[in-house]
Amino acid sequence: FGKGAKAGFHGIFQYKYGLRDEWAKHGMDWSRVYEPRHNAEVFMSILKKKRNSMKRVGLPDEDWLLYLTWQQGLEGTRQIWHARKQNREITGEGLKGWKNKSDAWRDKYASKIRANMRNNFKAAWGMSGRADNPEDFLREWKKKYASFMRRTTREFSGAIEKAKANVASGKDLAVGPISESKFLNHIFNLIEEIQHNELV
Repeated sequence: FGKGAKAGFHGIFQYKYGLRDEWAKHGMDWSRVYEPRHNAEVFMSILKKKRNSMKRVGLPDEDWLLYLTWQQGLEGTRQIWHARKQNREITGEGLKGWKNKSDAWRDKYASKIRANMRNNFKAAWGMSGRADNPEDFLREWKKKYASFMRRTTREFSGAIEKAKANVASGKDLAVGPISESKFLNHIFNLIEEIQHNELV
């Protein structure tokens, strides 16, 4: 979706248009959604709060699980994690917490979690096993996240080296001393070149 689109996902960190009010709680100025630096500042605020929330609900502080809280939601990730620990399926009866809810509500919520797992688990992505099985789902996403980070680290390192070379040669930036902020803005511009490295 291009600039000005009133749907879809926008900016480096793919903020959903329909959740603008939620992003605003973290400092997002939607008129600046395409500014890499502003995107990053908001995203770091979100990550900090997510890490605190993970600790509160008993999830390990691991980066791949942090990503899953973005994909599956904090509560969905919590349910998947605890189901795996207890070697069971995601069922209404087995949900952690929510004891004050009806059986019908719990069954529907468990079904929603399983559906979201299936929507984010594809053989085409190199994943094997059953999509809505907690053990398979977490194993394969941990592997995929590790692979993604290795690839991104290589490409981001390349972007840094490209920025350094451009600065040194004066190709893209003025020759001579430059401020840290100008250099970082240049880095963010280069990051946009590798946006295709998305997890899903």
